[in-house]
Amino acid sequence: MSSGLFETEPEVSNVHSGRFAQVALEQGLEKPDGLTYAVPEHLSDVQVGDRVIVPLGRKDRPVGGYVLSLSDHSEVDPKKLKAIAARDRQAVNLPDELVELARWISRYYCCSLGMVFATMLPAAVKHGKGLVKRTYVDLHDPIATVSLTSIVHEHRLRGKQADVLGAAVELHEQGRLPVTPKALAEAAGAKSVSPVNHLLEKGFLKQVVKTELRATENVPPTEDTGTLTLSDDQQTALDAIAGSLGDGFGVHLLHGVTGSGKTEVYIRAIERAAELGRGAIVLVPEIALTPQTVGRFVGRFERVAVLHSGLTATQRHEQWQLIRDGWARVVVGARSAVFAPVKDLGLIIVDEEHDSSYKQEQAPRYHARDVAVKRAHGLGASVVLGSATPSLESYYNATERGAYRLLSLPKRVSAWPLPKVDLVDMMAERRKRYEYTGKGGVHLLSVRLEKALQQTFKAGGQAMLLLNRRGYANFIACPDHRCGWIKNCDHCDVQMIYHLDPSLPTGGVLRCHYCSFENLLPTHCEVCGKKVTVFGLGTQRVEDELQKKF
Repeated sequence: MSSGLFETEPEVSNVHSGRFAQVALEQGLEKPDGLTYAVPEHLSDVQVGDRVIVPLGRKDRPVGGYVLSLSDHSEVDPKKLKAIAARDRQAVNLPDELVELARWISRYYCCSLGMVFATMLPAAVKHGKGLVKRTYVDLHDPIATVSLTSIVHEHRLRGKQADVLGAAVELHEQGRLPVTPKALAEAAGAKSVSPVNHLLEKGFLKQVVKTELRATENVPPTEDTGTLTLSDDQQTALDAIAGSLGDGFGVHLLHGVTGSGKTEVYIRAIERAAELGRGAIVLVPEIALTPQTVGRFVGRFERVAVLHSGLTATQRHEQWQLIRDGWARVVVGARSAVFAPVKDLGLIIVDEEHDSSYKQEQAPRYHARDVAVKRAHGLGASVVLGSATPSLESYYNATERGAYRLLSLPKRVSAWPLPKVDLVDMMAERRKRYEYTGKGGVHLLSVRLEKALQQTFKAGGQAMLLLNRRGYANFIACPDHRCGWIKNCDHCDVQMIYHLDPSLPTGGVLRCHYCSFENLLPTHCEVCGKKVTVFGLGTQRVEDELQKKF
């Protein structure tokens, strides 16, 4: 019934302990309270939050699940209940607070509880990625209490065997056993592990097999710039955040312009939380999770774990274990790091809280920012939401509702000026162009932008134009307003996008950016037969105009 990371079911599995467990299955069955299973005698110590394997269906197909609750009675006849088959060998257990958080996510985002648990626990942890078995040697138990001299004399140990046994006794007294056979041989000055093997055969040493996780490289820390002097605004914000630590749940919206030193406030707040013995989670958008960003936290804190999509399965497993075991007190990561099992969590920071990447696009479709607030509420922890452009809901909560506390960093550190931004009225630019040249037409670039580009190129500089729209045109329609026909995707009913392709007779292809369906550009309206027109702009169209004008 079991394999892989789960304990083998013994022959006495039909004998249960008289306890019953509600188990949420990873299969995503829509049952809020999970399914009821009997707890067998050999698993009587199973706990809420444990990952287990249970039989499902007529063929008793083994599936994974999580224990939601335990009870001494069942509403279902115990004789009709199936028993839990096995438990995760790694003793993977989600804390009670994460179990309750999973219940809330399941209700709030309308998703099965099992799928929520499957999201909380990384696949690398469930599948035991990177786990290897290593063989160590240790003193046999009776040997540790017997005089080394008497052993050597009685058993006539000579040469390197005596040296190896002596080294083993010394390491035992130092509390450094068990060690690998090679390490023990080197400690005794032996050139090979042959003396170690002889002592194993004679029973003076014993083998110890351990399942361990392969070590991986850590993120290099960024060079510490020393203790920075906070501005008055930074100090005010820090005092407000630090003052709330330990006083129960609270949310702070840190509204700071770009370059105002929000990260330094985050780091100082984490230091204050660490002084109180509390852990911290720092969420940043995936695109902002660069080695430089992580390096700042690694350089300021000794025990930091990193969780993001760029990690290998083994690295992700290792980082999660460091967090679960309590070694890592600070976690820096993207969206899924909100579920990190940090012990004594006291502070959650969500940087760039407005960023859309905090929204999970697959079930459960949660918003990491809102989940962070909910998790902190259950723990009585503090939350800091930082942004130069806060989301409307967060700003409303901090101003109109007063549910959050608004903290402001209106100035850049070192008095650096903010970049100048000009908004250009394209209708006014069209009139200005006509007055200036006497010609109309459609121009994607304004007169001001053209002149700025000309001055830049004349000075030997470079320019960067940003446009968040692919293709050539994003609107293919009939020019007759009485017709109203628009070319939409045949499969998902969204507007098709026109992409240039000189190899095609129509000069381009229509592509749906939602399902990737492609079709040739029609020459005439499918309803009234008039010649179609393409509207809108994309990167290809801007590139075409730039090539013509420059």
